[in-house]
Amino acid sequence: MSVTTTQAPVEPARQAAPVQLEALRKTYGPTTALTDLHLTVAPAQMLAMLGPSGCGKTTALRVLAGFEVPDRFYEIGSPQGRAELEALLREQPPR
Repeated sequence: MSVTTTQAPVEPARQAAPVQLEALRKTYGPTTALTDLHLTVAPAQMLAMLGPSGCGKTTALRVLAGFEVPDRFYEIGSPQGRAELEALLREQPPR
């Protein structure tokens, strides 16, 4: 899956907070739909997800919209999420 973003003009009063997720994972039983998705979207940025059928595009968007609950993710904007991600990275050997 490839992700493309572009900056869109937005009124200052309507700007939202950035979205920054790390290590997003979602499974359905034995089927893994997303494995370690890393995503950063700045305020006023538009997002396009491109990829073949079954690669996880819809699942990723459903998780971001709150329609699905991920098995694991770390929201970098929160201190707890950053600490959990740093602990996870210390546990895993470099690839």
